[in-house]
Amino acid sequence: MGFRKRPRDTGYEPDQGTGTGSPSYMPESMPANGASSSVVPRPLPTTLEKLPAAFGDLRTSIDSRFQHYEERWTAFEQRQEARWKENQDHQQRIETSLLEQGTHIAQILDYMKAQYGVPSTTSQKGYGRGRGRGHGQ
Repeated sequence: MGFRKRPRDTGYEPDQGTGTGSPSYMPESMPANGASSSVVPRPLPTTLEKLPAAFGDLRTSIDSRFQHYEERWTAFEQRQEARWKENQDHQQRIETSLLEQGTHIAQILDYMKAQYGVPSTTSQKGYGRGRGRGHGQ
């Protein structure tokens, strides 16, 4: 919940003497014509002359910061892409390794069956997974 001015705080009411508007929140002691009054000093000419240079410096600063942001964003994207590729390569190596290990285990089991004539435990009745023997049954 932020602070907001009420609509009536920003309204302008006609000044009776000059017909110009003055903010409704302006104290009565402040002259209606603001800076053109003798009570309130006008901005110095040197200040007005410095404004274009100040805005130019501001623009240069904004451009520089934006360029720096773009460079950092590009570097971030490149790092993310490299990490993604690295993760994909790693996942592929793991999958390949698991397939090779599975093939190797199958070869060992085939060798054991051939050497010792051991039937597969999952093909025997009453044994293997979900057949009534083992944990909790």
